[in-house]
Amino acid sequence: MILYQPKVDLRNGHIVGAEALLRWRLPGHGDIPPTQFIPLAEETNLILEIGEWVLNRVCADYQHWQARVTDPGRVAMNLSLKQLRQASFITRFRSIFTKHGVSPTFFELEITETTLMADAKRTVKLLDELYAMGLHLSIDDFGTGYSSLSALQQFPISTLKIDQSFVRDAATDADQATIVRTIIDMGRSLGMEVVAEGVESEEQLALLRSRDCHFAQGRLFGDAVSAEEFLALLVAQQRRQQQHREAIRLVGFRRVSRSPMLNFQNLQLRRGTRVLLENATFTVFRGEKVGIIGANGSGKSSLRAGARRVARRIR
Repeated sequence: MILYQPKVDLRNGHIVGAEALLRWRLPGHGDIPPTQFIPLAEETNLILEIGEWVLNRVCADYQHWQARVTDPGRVAMNLSLKQLRQASFITRFRSIFTKHGVSPTFFELEITETTLMADAKRTVKLLDELYAMGLHLSIDDFGTGYSSLSALQQFPISTLKIDQSFVRDAATDADQATIVRTIIDMGRSLGMEVVAEGVESEEQLALLRSRDCHFAQGRLFGDAVSAEEFLALLVAQQRRQQQHREAIRLVGFRRVSRSPMLNFQNLQLRRGTRVLLENATFTVFRGEKVGIIGANGSGKSSLRAGARRVARRIR
């Protein structure tokens, strides 16, 4: 079965995609972790069939999501060394995207540093072909391998994923925090996106945000979910964003001061023809985003006006 781990933009908290996670549910034994069955699958070459099944399943799910939401985001999948060494690998991948009518630009292939460096010359040619198709490429579990930065620069990589072993203790261990900060700074300086894996606490999140890490995934944002549950998350998010973008008109207000504090009098707030707030008077600091709620509790909106704190709450 395939579960989807949401990936979140740390700038605004929006879901911007997911990682497709393969799970084997064996009756009478529960879920078998990938660490147990993937090595066996690679040893017996079943990983080739499994890889195609995963790609078909993810493409079918994505096609279903596109029918319901405007932008499901980007879905990441793991790519094994066995798949890369398959002679017809590129052709088979391309045919699956065509079959489901989805663009490769909506997907990302995650490759470990070990896989990248196993046969660097051949691998870079294959990755160049995948990149030319429109696929995004990322290095999974970055920092746990032995690749050099000069070697990495020859590959068309656009994303670094910080291994959860570094993130786990980053909020309490100075050495781990230094590693996380270094990877983020390096990725940003190279023009790459950086994703932190295994985020489980607010302290970890605060550290990542303080270093301008782009994205994160982990239990803090929710467990991996089924395709239908992930769609429900996307639908709810799109509904909230549409409500936020609805035309809101501010009419009849007057700014009575040019100081850092802004004074509003006789303010009327509307959504369409519906009046949410009337004859309001309040003071805020310039640049502050102030929440406004209609008298009946509906029509949540916002107004940016002040700096750090609200001088007087709206009543």
